[in-house]
Amino acid sequence: MIPFSPSRHLATALFIVSAAALPLRAAEDAPPVDMAQILQALKGLKTQQVQQSKAQKLRALQDVTAAVNNPARAAEIWEDAVRATQFAGASKEATQFREWKDNEGSALRTKEVATALRLHFNWMALTLQRSAGTEVKELLPAVIQHTKDATAAKIAMDQFAENMKKDRDLANSGKHGARERKNNDEAVKKLYDQIASKPVGNGIVAQWLRIEGLLSDAAQGKAKGEGWEMSAGNVDGIYSTIVLPVFREQKDPRILEYWDLKLRLGAEEATRNKLDFEAGKFNVETRPQLLWQRAQDMAAIGQKNRAMSEMFTLVKTYPAHPNAAAWLASLEQQLAQALTPAPAPVIPPAIPAAAVVPPAP
Repeated sequence: MIPFSPSRHLATALFIVSAAALPLRAAEDAPPVDMAQILQALKGLKTQQVQQSKAQKLRALQDVTAAVNNPARAAEIWEDAVRATQFAGASKEATQFREWKDNEGSALRTKEVATALRLHFNWMALTLQRSAGTEVKELLPAVIQHTKDATAAKIAMDQFAENMKKDRDLANSGKHGARERKNNDEAVKKLYDQIASKPVGNGIVAQWLRIEGLLSDAAQGKAKGEGWEMSAGNVDGIYSTIVLPVFREQKDPRILEYWDLKLRLGAEEATRNKLDFEAGKFNVETRPQLLWQRAQDMAAIGQKNRAMSEMFTLVKTYPAHPNAAAWLASLEQQLAQALTPAPAPVIPPAIPAAAVVPPAP
């Protein structure tokens, strides 16, 4: 047993107190700072960041625009992006990249993939302009032209894929008449779909150029009701998020042309495979739904009488449609609102002349 020692206990107590005080001394604040000077410096840094961001977007826009109408440059950029993002640092890098280039990469120089690359880079350029602050209305003509190019490209690729299927079926059946397909047709279709459908904001080119953040800025307008589609080939997405809202706001009759095109392309696609089931489903479900949406936008641009007439025809013609009950309720509500007279304006009563207090002399 250790004997009691007052000095020993006093020393222990002093040690405990001093140890407990150490964090207090370590947490002591620094000398006063010049807050006004720091605030001024922060404003300068903010201005510098904005300028650097604009310069970065301008450089990226120049690089991307150079590839829009230059198929060779576009293919070169895509190839470099693939090598940097998918093969750099990997074991046997040169061998693996050479294998990719000889197989999937061989499709880069075909006209089909060149079209997909042009769409991808063109939409990337438009997205960069939007992210830099260009108004949607200012970009609208270029956006609409892009949708026309993307629609034409999709129709051509659908025909390309259909020809591939026909020739494959003929070859498998042993019948004569099958054309000899190029060895890289499958690679062409795969690479086309990848380039046209991949969002430009997180594609390999955006990663390689390190502009994912710049491109994502284009979607920040969603808080103000200004959406932005990120996929170059998604025509429906481009229209629904960018074009149609502007058409509705401006009561632009071109909005009906979009629905007419949807109806025509939908009918062609439904009958392309010559399957009665697909054609029947389009006629009794898809087509009425498109016509209803067209009528809704007809009302949005001010043609309310025509819209109600067409909606009434749809309700009568397709009572078994999955959306028939919702259509009926919507049309009923619109008619009730149209028949409800607007409230008369409230006119405040005139103040009697005797109640008017003359001003003090």
